[in-house]
Amino acid sequence: MTIGKHDRKNELIVMKKESSTELVQRSVGYIVFLFAYMMLYEFMDTYTTSYYTSVVSYIQADFNIGNPEFYMVQAIASIGLLLVIFVQNLADRIGRKPMMIIVFFGMGFASLIMHISRNIYLFTFGFLLSWIFFSSDMWVIIVAEEAPAEKRARYSYLIATVGALGAIAIPICRQIFIKTEPSINPSQWRGMNYLALAAMVLALLGFGMKETKAFLLKKQTKQEISLLKKFKRANLGVPFKQPETRRRIIAFMIIGFLLGMMAAVIATFEEYLTGIIVITHGGSPDQVTYVIYLATLGTFVFFGITGFLADKLGRKPTMYIYAGINLVFYAIIAFAANRFASLGIFWIFSLFGFFMNGSFWGMFMLSKTYCVENFPTHTRGTATGWRSFSYAVGLILGSLLSSFLVKFLDLQYLYLISSALSVMGVCILTATVLPETKGIKIIETELVG
Repeated sequence: MTIGKHDRKNELIVMKKESSTELVQRSVGYIVFLFAYMMLYEFMDTYTTSYYTSVVSYIQADFNIGNPEFYMVQAIASIGLLLVIFVQNLADRIGRKPMMIIVFFGMGFASLIMHISRNIYLFTFGFLLSWIFFSSDMWVIIVAEEAPAEKRARYSYLIATVGALGAIAIPICRQIFIKTEPSINPSQWRGMNYLALAAMVLALLGFGMKETKAFLLKKQTKQEISLLKKFKRANLGVPFKQPETRRRIIAFMIIGFLLGMMAAVIATFEEYLTGIIVITHGGSPDQVTYVIYLATLGTFVFFGITGFLADKLGRKPTMYIYAGINLVFYAIIAFAANRFASLGIFWIFSLFGFFMNGSFWGMFMLSKTYCVENFPTHTRGTATGWRSFSYAVGLILGSLLSSFLVKFLDLQYLYLISSALSVMGVCILTATVLPETKGIKIIETELVG
């Protein structure tokens, strides 16, 4: 059974009539609380997503593994991402609020397991749990359903920008806890977990949330309740039922796959920096930390400008700009990094990190909000779950492939290949399949395409 156009129009009429009821009213105080909570969540999400990449060389030394083995650990742990689709499907079934609290708490719990691990097996298990929770993207759905249509991107990226302070916290914590080379005291990386543990306490503030307007309106619509019962066991396939949504979900799945592969490949960037700056050319660990500072600042700046660019230029032009920046700077580092390092020009790596890291996370975040805008309420969470699922597959396969290729290719060339493939795929799909969603009202998604 499929959801026909007539049925979707009837649903829109019902939802628009109900949108004037008290059910959708929000006080200013509540909105401030909600957005503050989303910012805290995104802060911890950003930190737990990336902090391990700043201490890869220490994790390797602590557990006595090399690049091929680390990529394999990452591949195994990334299987946790495959479960994200079920987490987000639950958000369509039981609500955004309960799942938000669960995934927030889970980020801290996973970090606790990694912190107490004394062998690579327990570390991998905690790593796997962390991928389940920090990749669930509950805040993106919640903000999309609560924010005004004309300011959705700006509100989303305001939260993302404040959340990017979590990325800024990574080099700060690294400077506090990382004092020597990994061969001297490899266990220093464990100090990076202390901040992540706070997620378990902060998650409890979520009990002050209300369920989102769109979810409550959908829940009250008898037609939607009936449909959810019919698709109780099979609604993971709802995004594929209609030709237009099928084209879009496949496009976002491919984009997620490509970005996942790239994320897997570039996870060893800190180890690459440590090798070329500290080990080969006699620099200090602090110089690597400075590069991470600027790379993190790139994430912060790109998050900050993306909402403005996406609302002014559109989602598609912004994606093209970021893709071009990413490829150019990975090409420069592939062909010129060794020369700069041999001359002792270590500061140039900070510039590389700024644009490489910023443009990648700019593409990644834009793909998430762009995906949310392309699907109707009854399947929005499930659709974003499929994108996350494909990202997970890309991360797993990218890790496995990198584990093999790193034996034959230098890391910088591996980075360039992954960037080139990702950029080409993202640009082609964005240009040929996906519609521009700038300014569209989230409830109108039913009628787009």
